[in-house]
Amino acid sequence: RDAERKHRSLIRGMSANRRLAPAVAASASRLPASVRGSMFLTFKGGLTTMIEALDHALSGAERRIGVKAAAFRPNDPDEREESGRNAETEPEAGQTDGQAQPWAPYDILLSDGEIIQADGIVITAPAYDAAELLEPHMDTQALRAINYVSVANVVMAFNKRDIAEDFKGSGFVIPRSEGTTITACTWTSTKWLHSSPDDKVLLRCYIGRSGDEEVVDLPDSQLEDAVRRDIRDIMGITAVPLFTEITRLHKSMPQYPVGHVQQIAALRARMSAKLPGVWVTGAAFDGVGLPDCIRQGREAASRVYDAITKRK
Repeated sequence: RDAERKHRSLIRGMSANRRLAPAVAASASRLPASVRGSMFLTFKGGLTTMIEALDHALSGAERRIGVKAAAFRPNDPDEREESGRNAETEPEAGQTDGQAQPWAPYDILLSDGEIIQADGIVITAPAYDAAELLEPHMDTQALRAINYVSVANVVMAFNKRDIAEDFKGSGFVIPRSEGTTITACTWTSTKWLHSSPDDKVLLRCYIGRSGDEEVVDLPDSQLEDAVRRDIRDIMGITAVPLFTEITRLHKSMPQYPVGHVQQIAALRARMSAKLPGVWVTGAAFDGVGLPDCIRQGREAASRVYDAITKRK
């Protein structure tokens, strides 16, 4: 809204903001010369590179794989004292060796029955799962208001000699009014030069949007036929793909409702007062992109650390 008001159009406003944005220059010098001016960057080994780096960075941390947090509950030290229990040390659930664990303000109940004590909690689940965890403690209407859309990606590979189109750009998006099955198409082999051999073309088409999700669950053959029909009509591609890969992502795209920013701020204010040291974050809150999620992760760590140190 501000961009449109100040610059008379969204496109003019976006252009102005790009000129004012701090350059990525600080880290650009470490990039290959061929991509320093690019709007798009990714890892040659795929996004699993990030997961592997995180796994390595957390190698010294205690982790639970293959289980989920089923619930959590606050521990009130005053209640423990009134019931005759030690507020400083409390046997962990299921413990039989008589050893005591330092008191912590929260118990986390895992799906396999284990109970973990915690000084702070960061909830990064989708909004609907985060709501399940928080509902026993507070109103979660702001989380329930976030709708999730199911989508599918259809990747097709072709021999370049069979494609008449000269790809200049990174792809295109399609408005709902056009009535196509695909909502967008990325020219992957042009956008990411390392993703295919020089004599091949790789396309990624996107399926599904709010109010039009049933198409995502069509049988593979019908989905492929629909995508081939669209790229034939739009780009004139009639060749048979060398291969097709379909990935369905159910309830994967959070849709922010009107008033989302204010509602989430109010939710977090209530959490801070009622559940100090508990923070909720992720793609459903302050941005869905990878840079947004990385920023939110850093903010969550800072918030929870501050709450814990303030308590101590």
